[in-house]
Amino acid sequence: MDNSIYYNYTKEERLRFSRRLPLLRTLFGITQEDLAAKLNVSRQTVSAMESSKILSNRDILSILAVAVIEIRSNNTSSAKLDYEIMMRILGDENDDLCNRLEEARISCGTTNGIGESRKRIIEAYKNYISAKA
Repeated sequence: MDNSIYYNYTKEERLRFSRRLPLLRTLFGITQEDLAAKLNVSRQTVSAMESSKILSNRDILSILAVAVIEIRSNNTSSAKLDYEIMMRILGDENDDLCNRLEEARISCGTTNGIGESRKRIIEAYKNYISAKA
């Protein structure tokens, strides 16, 4: 295996990624079922990934590939913002931003649908960035 393209995530990084996975899914407007189909796994496997029960380096790379495909297939003006938010979610070791975005996602509840959750995440992100400016 070519180690130059394979990153060995630490246990802490895998846990952080699994906690942030529902946020990423919602940002891209995809359900657990959608992600499972794209990864060719069961919905229960995606659920286990999100609850930190299982998440390998290969899983993370596959999920990131799906995220890039989702961004590239989105030809709207929001693609750049989606990418910016995704990079902040993945790269920000300070949980403040992710906690705020997660609160926005959860506050929407399950009855309003993933589209409304996505809108709230984007709104919360914009508010966070403007408050920091």
